Amino acid sequence: YLENGVKVLNLNFLTPFCFNVFDKLPKDFNLKNYDVLISHMPSGALFSLRLTEKETIPYCISVHCSDIEVLSNPVYSLYFRQKLLCAYKKADVISPRSFHLKNKIGKYINDKKIFPALSGIKEEEILSEDELREKIRAFKNRGKLIITTVSGLIKRKNTDVILKALSKIKEFDFEFRIIGEGKEKNKLINLTKKLNLEEKVKFLGKIPHEKVLEKLRESNIFILLSQRETLGLSYLEATAK
Repeated sequence: YLENGVKVLNLNFLTPFCFNVFDKLPKDFNLKNYDVLISHMPSGALFSLRLTEKETIPYCISVHCSDIEVLSNPVYSLYFRQKLLCAYKKADVISPRSFHLKNKIGKYINDKKIFPALSGIKEEEILSEDELREKIRAFKNRGKLIITTVSGLIKRKNTDVILKALSKIKEFDFEFRIIGEGKEKNKLINLTKKLNLEEKVKFLGKIPHEKVLEKLRESNIFILLSQRETLGLSYLEATAK
């Protein structure tokens, strides 16, 4: 697809290592038509390692928490760890997604080509001082407490834990807004009924980004109990609002 006039080919495979990786590529694919290769996750790094066996192209590996898991977990020591280290050494640039990951990956690759590529938000999305003061005044004079989470409704986001915790609150009135979709949604809806939270919990589904920011601005509290999160944009957007 075209993005700002630049041709971008996005490849994502459910089973990247099964069978011949070159057979998985589009029939008209030619690496020479591209200027740079960017891979995400260990599977992407290993796929890129194979892909660059035949052609030379500058390539960057974006490091996530899963990369550290492969490097540190003994389960992966026989094959994946060594292959992943080979991919790092071959890459022109290694870009950890946080400073924490930069320190972690630095234990395995001591190289000047490592630099963090951090998530970011637009400056205009951050509340001004006047807007912040108004929000503080509104919070002090609030009635119902608005609590919001923004995430994919998958197990590692632990939305069920939030619901169980909220079910124990008796001291104040609140509304819990859940923004997002995912395979755990029906389980969460059933849990909401079981905990007698139907009147307090609103499933808003997947909504446009501008609406997400609007809902965050309306909220008093943002909560997300995600595990193995690299540097989620939701945290930054909530902080900005």
